[in-house]
Amino acid sequence: KEGERCPDNVCGDSSLNCVSGICVKKKIVERFTDVGGLIGAVERILNIVFAVLLVVVVVMLVWGSIEFVTSAGEEKAVSGARSKMMYAVIGLVLALIAAGIPPLIRSIVGIE
Repeated sequence: KEGERCPDNVCGDSSLNCVSGICVKKKIVERFTDVGGLIGAVERILNIVFAVLLVVVVVMLVWGSIEFVTSAGEEKAVSGARSKMMYAVIGLVLALIAAGIPPLIRSIVGIE
């Protein structure tokens, strides 16, 4: 129950957290208590953005490929298809770089 002592830092109810040995209600939004919490939150957001970017990259590559195949040799259509595919690859590279930033910061700061 809320307000009771929590043995072994565990509360019986999943809606409660053990804080300083007392069970308290979980907050919807947890405050960042240290740099690790902030980096973890940024990492979770970047994972979602990375997944969305991967979907966009695949769609752009497929779209560019279809345009390339159906261009029938028209220079303008071929150029547009190539630029779509090139921008998709550039977006993928930037997404990979962005995904590597939080682990890099964790290793520099020394946070697990």
